Order: sequence, then C-alpha cells, then structure tokens
Amino acid sequence: MLYAIYRKATPFQLILVIVAMIVLWFAGFSRTAEAVCHPQLSLLCAVFDNFNLWLGGLPARILALLLLLGSGFLLTLSLSANHLIARQTYFPALILPLFASYSLPLQVFHMVIPALVLLIASLHFLLTAYEKADMTKDLFTAGMFTSLAALIYFPAIAFGLLPFLALLIYRNFDWRQWGATFAGLFAPLLYLFSTAYFLYGGMHIREFLHAIEPDLRVSLPSHHWTMYIFWGLQAVLLLRALASVVWHAQERVISYRKRNLIMMWFLFISQLSLFLAGPAIGFHSILIFIPVSFYLTYFFFDRGFRRKWLADLLIYMLLFSLALTIAQEHLAAA
Repeated sequence: MLYAIYRKATPFQLILVIVAMIVLWFAGFSRTAEAVCHPQLSLLCAVFDNFNLWLGGLPARILALLLLLGSGFLLTLSLSANHLIARQTYFPALILPLFASYSLPLQVFHMVIPALVLLIASLHFLLTAYEKADMTKDLFTAGMFTSLAALIYFPAIAFGLLPFLALLIYRNFDWRQWGATFAGLFAPLLYLFSTAYFLYGGMHIREFLHAIEPDLRVSLPSHHWTMYIFWGLQAVLLLRALASVVWHAQERVISYRKRNLIMMWFLFISQLSLFLAGPAIGFHSILIFIPVSFYLTYFFFDRGFRRKWLADLLIYMLLFSLALTIAQEHLAAA
C-alpha cells in the first residue's frame, strides 16, 4: 500500500508524513522538559536549554517537529530539482523526519536539528552548482551554510570538506571557485571571532578553543535490542542500494553520476564525523539520514521492484522497527 502511494503524485503523500510525525511525537509532548545541550559542542547551549525548559518544553518540541518536517520537504524538493529522484515521490520527506525521531531523547529541540536544515541547504547549492558555468555564488553559499551549521553545532565543521570534494568531482580548478569556497566557510567564523576579540579579548577566545577540543572517540550509548533491529535493517538496505548505484552507474548521465558521488561523500562524512560528536553521538546520528533518505528512495522507487509486495514488506518492516523502538522506550520510561 505505501509503495503504491509513494509511486504516484498524490496529496495523501504529504498528509501521511504530517500525520505520522504527529503520532510519533504526540506521547512525548507530556514528557518532562530537560536540558539536552553539551556546552563543548555548541555556542548556543544556554539558548537551547532555556528554550527547552520554557513553558514545559512544549514550544521547543513543536518547533523541532516543524523543522524536521520542513527539512524533509526541503531535501525532497532539492533531490527532485537536481534529478536525483522521481518528481512524483515524497518518500524522503517521510523517511528523514521519522528516522530523525527514532529515539525519545531526540524528540526535543536539540542543537543538531537547525544544523541539519543548514546542511541540507548547503548540499542543495553544491548539487545545483554543476549546471552552472560560474559556480562562485553557489560554492560561497554552500560554504557559508556549512559554517553557520558549525557555529550552532561544532562537529558539523567536518562537512566543510564537502565543497572542496565537489570541486574535485566537478573537475573545476578555477582559483576563484576555490577562493569563494574558502571565503564562504571562513566569513562567519571571522566575524564571530573578530567580534569576540573586540568584546572580550584574546584570552576568552583561547579558553573557548580549549573548551571545545574534540574528544576523538565514539561513545555508544546502551540501547535495547529493538534499536539494533532498527539500525540493522537500514544498514542492510543501504548497502543493497549502494551496490545497485555502483552497478548501474554507467547507465546514467554524467550529471547524475557526479551528484551521486557528492551524496556518497556526504554519507561517508556523516559517519566519520561521529568521532567528533562525543556525548552527542545520538543527536549527531540524525545527519546520516540525509543520504539514507536518498538511497532508500533510489532503492525502492528509482530502480523499481518487480515484486511490489516485497517492496511494501520492506517499507513496513522499516517503519515497524521504528515504532517498536519508540514503544519500548516509552515502556521503559513509564
């Protein structure tokens, strides 16, 4: 049923996304608000924590839900506009916000959510740059969005590699394009540290840099067995989708192949940057669902399934593993 719905352009696709998110988040609205930010990972921790505690955390949860819904639609429109997915499906808009809510601690307004929106915007400008003779504006904008994401959530700076990788993939060696990328990445940081220097002096900047020194290790939180089912199913389907992409790459036009390489690098960076996340590894993990949403859409809808019942079964298994994980966490918290 879901497979048939998301293969056709119908308003029910959008309605289903909104209803599914409300159902998934509804029980969490009654949970006690708590501080969730890690000071060594964000400049705005006080803002996030105060907002999450304001009025019991209800406005913060509503904003987080709306931002995740918006990020799903933004990603879908970007992938469609750049001819990476079929225009009639909103499947990424279903997968990204739902999977980014896979655990109760994630159903708050945490620091990675605005960073996720900014990184999707950066990715969009990198994908659209290929069609243009002059990429300067797009590369500068992509770098700036990545830098702004890093100011909100420091480990996002790892995605600063992506614009330079895009230049290599597009085989663009014009120094202006490289300069624009550097300028986009460093302009927000330059304004921030210049302002901090004039207001507080150099000592405060040195103390700040020392406080955010990364702890390069992955600290996996303890989880119930349902979480391993959720991630295991995704891993298997993702590997199958990647194998299909590589196998059929030569059948595609060159623009599709190059943009797909950017999505692959985004996937690799999102996983490697887990080493920078420290105690926020659960929050950081939602960035992985940006490329995962694309590859699952490719797997289910781009290549097509001869056995439609099998596609439906796999989609329902993914959603059931998500529901099972959330239900188990609600039972544990009760």
